[in-house]
Amino acid sequence: MSTPRIGSTSVSSLPLVALLLILGLGCSSSQIGPEPTHDAMTTPPEAIRFAPKSSLERLAFTLKANVALAGLAFDEIFERWRLEDSELPLRSPVTHPELTIEKVMVPMRDGIRLRTHLYRPEGGDRYPVIMARSPYDALSALDMAPALYREFARRGYAVVAQDVRGRYGSEGEFSPLINEIDDTFDAIDWAAKQPWSTGRVGITGVSYQGAVAFFGGIGQHPALEAIMPVCMDLGLSTSRPDGAPALGSIGSWLLFAGQPTDETVNPFLMDFDHLPLTEIDDEAGSPSEPFDMYVSENPAYQVTMSDEEIEDYLSKIEIPTLVTAGWFDVFNEAVLANYQIQARLHPDTTTLLVGPWHHNLATHHGRARIGQVPTPEPHLDHYWQAMEMFFDHHLKGEENELTNAPGPVRRYVMGANEWRYEPAWPPKAATSKSLYLTSDGGAERSLSNGRLGWSMPGGSNSDSYDYDPLNPIKTLEGMSVWEFVDDLESRLETQRRRDVLVYTSPIIEEAVEVAGSPTATIYAASSAPDTDFIVTLSDVYPDGHVQYLTHGIVRATYRNGDGARTLIEPGRVYEYVIRLRPTSNSFGEGHRIRIDITSSDMDRYARNQNVAAPPGQTAEVAIARQTIHHGGEFASRVDLPVIR
Repeated sequence: MSTPRIGSTSVSSLPLVALLLILGLGCSSSQIGPEPTHDAMTTPPEAIRFAPKSSLERLAFTLKANVALAGLAFDEIFERWRLEDSELPLRSPVTHPELTIEKVMVPMRDGIRLRTHLYRPEGGDRYPVIMARSPYDALSALDMAPALYREFARRGYAVVAQDVRGRYGSEGEFSPLINEIDDTFDAIDWAAKQPWSTGRVGITGVSYQGAVAFFGGIGQHPALEAIMPVCMDLGLSTSRPDGAPALGSIGSWLLFAGQPTDETVNPFLMDFDHLPLTEIDDEAGSPSEPFDMYVSENPAYQVTMSDEEIEDYLSKIEIPTLVTAGWFDVFNEAVLANYQIQARLHPDTTTLLVGPWHHNLATHHGRARIGQVPTPEPHLDHYWQAMEMFFDHHLKGEENELTNAPGPVRRYVMGANEWRYEPAWPPKAATSKSLYLTSDGGAERSLSNGRLGWSMPGGSNSDSYDYDPLNPIKTLEGMSVWEFVDDLESRLETQRRRDVLVYTSPIIEEAVEVAGSPTATIYAASSAPDTDFIVTLSDVYPDGHVQYLTHGIVRATYRNGDGARTLIEPGRVYEYVIRLRPTSNSFGEGHRIRIDITSSDMDRYARNQNVAAPPGQTAEVAIARQTIHHGGEFASRVDLPVIR
């Protein structure tokens, strides 16, 4: 089953920890320019009011959403049937072809019973346990769950798949992550004491299930031997990156899966084009106070764990942990930051695997490409095999390649398309190297006008574009924020828009490897009192294909990094320091490095409406004139972590 798409967005498992544990990351600014003198830059443009769908258009939208939901249900049935015969590329042979599959209700300490599915080999032997606990129906096709359960059971494991409290047949009320430490402890206790269990338990899972794995480690049940959390962090989530609500991920999760209902609701009813944002949930038939607070940028919804709290939680996870991340995952920055802390606290038991994957990484299964770029082999095979080797070692006591690896970090280098072992993340060999922006003053008119150079330009210049919130860039249109790499095309079409500034390096004569978090420093002015700036890094191939790598965003009114919304002065030049998400890419000989700058990215982020009114609560928008300065005192640049 592919995950449900909402317009151009898809929804899937995304833990509410991403809302409760937001850490202010990534950008800073200072006001540096002289008083504005250009009339066009000092007078905010007249506001334009968004026109909502008519009642007839809304009816058509609703009918289409209900048809899409029916199609989704059919897809789920088909995918479950297909997965009955799907095999995973595991290394070890099948040793137990005949399985016992059963459903039981497992009691928690307060008497609430949770629906639990058990896959185990036939016979009376004892087996180590792999556990996954999900709020999305533990038997759904999501993450290829049925195939995973069966394939590991056929290799001598008992697999316990449990629906969390209040979901899909489990009793009680669903309160995201509130009960997971105690419930996971009780589930481990039950599994460890069964007659078919060796008493050794491991936990894995993607997203919410990955958070459950962390909570299992925090609970410290003595039977829990190892955890493999995938595409999820603990306490460092960037769910509102630099002030801009992540509408396509956190927003969609709050309405689709974050509701206190027995099952998830129809995601296709969410119209993310609608304004004000606080009406989206009501129109979708899923009223949500957390959603309204989130899209309103309410400071009360920015609860952040302190460094002391994070370290206290991670200090409790003393068992072996294989943190797994993806270069294109919406949480990769948070996951890698989490890994750095845990590796410092527990260097002997914490390891890292990072591949060229998005959030719902199982959709990469069998694909030998990253977007449209071919790879030598299906790169997700390494994920399944790493899982197998990790649990074989820690639950069965077997030695293998992963447990005798030359370094704790295994990362995929895109471009070179190879796996490497490293002693640390980020690589200690990486040093910052600056590429400076320059142009002839017309980067918005020609792809060849904007340039990147390794030395600071002598003169100064600027480029401008108009950003219209009613005509936003939709880089995810027709794709999924959770699975977009599957459908990723060249970024060239986006870069040809007149509201995108493009800066490109000369042809590379010797490969340049970048590994870490690039940082962009741009000097920008806007005619609006609030706006966004988005910087994207891409790899230009010799045939002209432009491969998206990573991006960063700043909402101008949160430029100071203190969480307070402070309007900007129209026409004044500000310095914005924007941290891009971590990446790992080798720009090969004959390639070029490119960045582009624009002001919208729907539905990844709620578009900035360029007005001073309280965010999320107005339907007014305004067209903003954006100017990027470079050279001289305004030396806009991107700093790349380059490995020599």
